[in-house]
Amino acid sequence: MLPNFVSVFVIVISSPITHPELLWVLIPVYINWIIGDIYQEHKGTHIGNAISNGFVALWVGLDWGRQITQNFVLSSETPFKIAMIGFLIMYGLTVLIEGIRGKDVARYIGRVREVTYVIIFLTPIFYGIIPISLDTLISALVFFPIYYILIEILMRITPSPSE
Repeated sequence: MLPNFVSVFVIVISSPITHPELLWVLIPVYINWIIGDIYQEHKGTHIGNAISNGFVALWVGLDWGRQITQNFVLSSETPFKIAMIGFLIMYGLTVLIEGIRGKDVARYIGRVREVTYVIIFLTPIFYGIIPISLDTLISALVFFPIYYILIEILMRITPSPSE
């Protein structure tokens, strides 16, 4: 069972290489993640960074919506995809609105690592590269703590950028 979760994770991580059509949406996400984690969130998430992360979530949600309507085929996955599009758009809007209003909640719900992980993991599903399944969802949950801990270790051993 564990090897299946590992194979799903490997497919997710390698999908931009094996399916270049994902690069359109994922390159800006990766760049935002690297720059955001190193230069903006190394010492904590600020409202401005949370707002930009909310915009990234909104933009990707809109791209997923574009993708599903462009190649619309009714399948058993369609309701899940539509729900995730709605969730990501609403999530992005919530972070944007709360950040613009100056609410501290935006700093907590708009962290770059969480936004990036969700987008990187779910984008191959929306492009039909990996199926929506219990294994896929469990794999996302199993690897999130590993991803988070590895990035946290990396951030702690790299020097803080000069201000």
